[in-house]
Amino acid sequence: MATAEKSLLGFAEQGGKGSEVTDDANFKYIYFTEGTMGVNNINLPLDPEIGGGAMLRNIVRAGVSTAGQIAFIPRPKTLASMMAGVLGQAAVQSYGINWDAFGPGWITTNQDYSNNPVTLTTSNRIEVLVVQNTGSITINGKNDSDGAILMQIPSGSGQPKLGTFTSSVDFKKIVNVTISGSAKLKIGIRETGATTYQLSLNSDQFSLSYYTVRFLPGKIWRETFVDTRFIALGLEWAASQFMRGTLTMLGRSPKIDTGSQSLSVTPDNGNPFVGVSGFVEFGGTSLKTVAGNFAIQNQVAMDEEYVIGSYYPESLDIVSRTAAINFITKVDDADLYKKLTYNPGASNEWSEQIMRDGNFVFSMASEPRSAPSTSPFSANAPSGYQNLRNRILIYANMDANKMAWTATPIGLRAQRQITMQMSGLFLADADPIRVQIVTVD
Repeated sequence: MATAEKSLLGFAEQGGKGSEVTDDANFKYIYFTEGTMGVNNINLPLDPEIGGGAMLRNIVRAGVSTAGQIAFIPRPKTLASMMAGVLGQAAVQSYGINWDAFGPGWITTNQDYSNNPVTLTTSNRIEVLVVQNTGSITINGKNDSDGAILMQIPSGSGQPKLGTFTSSVDFKKIVNVTISGSAKLKIGIRETGATTYQLSLNSDQFSLSYYTVRFLPGKIWRETFVDTRFIALGLEWAASQFMRGTLTMLGRSPKIDTGSQSLSVTPDNGNPFVGVSGFVEFGGTSLKTVAGNFAIQNQVAMDEEYVIGSYYPESLDIVSRTAAINFITKVDDADLYKKLTYNPGASNEWSEQIMRDGNFVFSMASEPRSAPSTSPFSANAPSGYQNLRNRILIYANMDANKMAWTATPIGLRAQRQITMQMSGLFLADADPIRVQIVTVD
């Protein structure tokens, strides 16, 4: 009996348009909960003509394309590939960043480790995630020769210096953290035996890769869709739930193999992201987020893709892109609602100004996995140390303030708490969208 659970869907990045991938080893297969990928035939009926009678007299096939959408529970490795496909660029690092190395919370006050310095078994650069800093942050440590080294993060001019920072020296020990002013940060340790994907828009923001997609319904037949582009990617999350995703694909050229399908592969089975292991920071404040979503949409003008002399779309060129993130948050006071809806400044008077703030970070992680045997932490790691997790971070260019934020009107229902939906739109910038995915599995 043919069942959906016997089916497979996989994709492989092509070297360019028209370069079908045929090697099984290059494909990445995914689990998905529902969806389809298929052929869109342009069937063109002949116009009614005087004297032609009552019935349709002819219909011809005048073109073809492929399209599909799947719903899935994201796994980190294949999600990183999908994100690269929809954004256009991925930098792959041969280490994982453990953002829970100093515990699941944030460092907000001076920390002194001098009596028992946090020691790494091998030299490892640290990375720092800063969501609030009105003064300066200094991380003091020692190198392999026990010489003093430091990493200093100053505040920005007129606004907090925000974002992610990488040390230019290798820390053997971390002795203390000193904070001047008000700050909120995480120190991440680079862990070997894992991978970190840094994803963003290509320098040519109209550029996307082509993929070969395979679809095997029940392994009864195999359809191959060449020159496919990832047109849209959406992620949804809620408290105490798995993150869920949708991927929309659009392609140029299909073919089918109706012979026996014996392909045996294991889809990506990495540890999925779950809401209990996440956080949302906005303007240096932790939001009490109930749910949310993130979406990227690439627009293709399909009516201009067909050219005389060909049944197939010419290139699937991207003509525009949009990206947005939404949060549903609990409402404790009026300040954020006022800034989003009325006036981003101090006044309560309505203003024509829209709130612009690039200082937000969204993150979700998987349940923890044991640290790899090559973990840099020695036996005297801090008591709050957490095992390395799969993790996703989504944030903007925090220094540029190229995010526009609004809120929908508050809706009330009996026997319900008051919540607010706030929406952020990524605006034009050289590097507007930043995504980091850490994979342990």
